Amino acid sequence: MSGPEAGYVSAPAQLLLRVIEELSLRPLEPSSVASIVENLGESSRDQVFRSLKNLEHAGWAEQTPAGLWRLTDRPTLMAERVRLALADFLRRHLGAA
Repeated sequence: MSGPEAGYVSAPAQLLLRVIEELSLRPLEPSSVASIVENLGESSRDQVFRSLKNLEHAGWAEQTPAGLWRLTDRPTLMAERVRLALADFLRRHLGAA
C-alpha cells in the first residue's frame, strides 16, 4: 500500500486477519501452525504462532489437546449480532419483515 494510508497499515494486524480467514475456511477441521504457515505462503512460523496466541488471548481461537488450532464461536456470535442489527434496521426503516 502506498500513499498517506500506508503508515496506518500494520503487517502484524494484517497477518492476524489472514490467520482468521485461514481458520474460517475449514471451521470444523482444526489446523496445525505448519499448515497455516504453508497455506498463507509467506509468513514465518513464529509470526503465525504469535497471531494465534493473540487470537487465543482475545477468545477468538483455541488450541485443541492435540495442539491444533480452531476458531471459537466468538466470530459467529459477532456475525449474528450484526445480522440481527441489520434485520432490525430493515424492519424499522424499510418496513421489511
